[in-house]
This record gives sequence, C-alpha cells and structure tokens, in this order.
Amino acid sequence: MAMPFAPFLQSITPRGLLSFGLDTAPLELRPLNVLIGPNGSGKSNLIDVIRLVRSLPTDLQEPIRGGGGVGGWRWNGLPSDADPSLGLAPGFGPDQHLNHHIDFTAIPNDTMFWVRTEAIAPEVTEQREDIFYASDVLTNRVYMRLADGREIDAPYDEQHKKNQSVLSQFRSHRDYPAITWLSFAYGKFSIHNKWQFGREAPFRQAQPADMRGDVLEDDCSNLGLFFNQT
Repeated sequence: MAMPFAPFLQSITPRGLLSFGLDTAPLELRPLNVLIGPNGSGKSNLIDVIRLVRSLPTDLQEPIRGGGGVGGWRWNGLPSDADPSLGLAPGFGPDQHLNHHIDFTAIPNDTMFWVRTEAIAPEVTEQREDIFYASDVLTNRVYMRLADGREIDAPYDEQHKKNQSVLSQFRSHRDYPAITWLSFAYGKFSIHNKWQFGREAPFRQAQPADMRGDVLEDDCSNLGLFFNQT
C-alpha cells in the first residue's frame, strides 16, 4: 500500500503579521488546502505570508516593501512593545521535521523589519535537541552548531545582515545541509494569484530564450518555456 503524500510545509504560524493576531494557532497544512471565507477574512494575507516565506533565501525585504513596509505588515492590534513572529514546520526528509522560527522587530526610523532572532532546529525529541543555527540581534551573537557539537561564532556586524534571513547568507551543503535544503525548498514555491487573460496576457507575448524554465513565474510569462522543459 502506497504511503500518503506528506506536504513539505506541515504548518505555518504567523503572529502579529497582517491580520494574524498574537494568539494565532498553528495552521496545519495538507497536500491540498482550500481557503474559504468572506472578503476580509485573511485568505489573501495567508498567501502573502507564504510569499514572505518564499523570499527568505533571496531578499526578505522585497515582499515587505511591496506590502507597504513595516506599517503594512504589523497586525493592527499589536502592542507597541510586541514584535511579530513567524513559525514554520517543514519536513526535512521522511522521518525528520524541523522547527524554523523568526522573531521580527521594527527599528525606529526604519521602514523594514529586522530579524531579531532566528532559529532552525530539529523537532525536539529525547534524542535530539541540537540547534543548527541561532541569532540574536540584541546580543549581537550569531552562531552555527555543527553536527559534531562545535559552535562557530560569527561577528554580527561583519558577517550577518540584520534585515535578512540566515537562508540567504549561509550556503554550504556539506556544513549546513538543513539550511541549504530549506533555501532550495522555499525558493521553489510558486504563487499564481495574478493571472491575466486576453490578447495582452504575459504568456501570449514573445518569451525570451534566457528566461528560466524550471519554475513557472507568478504571472505565467514563461509558460511556453516551462512546458517545453517539463
């Protein structure tokens, strides 16, 4: 009997972001998820949060800028002394799950979020409690814990960008397999909620040969190249 397909992203927990309050429970995900609700209930906001996840390996600030900066992303009911956060539970292989947690903070006179703390760790069990990566902007400590238990400290102001995720800054499949794997997996997310039809639709225009064909662009502008390689 074939095993049921397990989704890569098993839960997502946005808190203090967009329309998600601080008491938002983890949103469990399945291979197929259907969002049903009236206008203004947060369906599009969940898609925007997933777009934020997709940007972690490249430029975390891109969707934040597009959404109006810090003011557009902070939940309206968020106290001034509270910060938004994002929790993710991706599956790292068939028998291991990760916890990926990010705490954001807004710096005065800055329109972008800083990554105050970030941690990527295996699901805590009796046998495994090690951390692959952790950072804290307030203590200026950034460190990696390797498989052999060694911790590598990196000077915060030299090697770590305060407004980006670790996924865009550490790339080594040999030393940091979980981080490298997450970067690849998040970057493969496709979001197609801006389809256009008609004579002027992007996918009906001439498609340059140098466009990527492995992933379908959000506006389907590379539809022909994508089908040609699949």
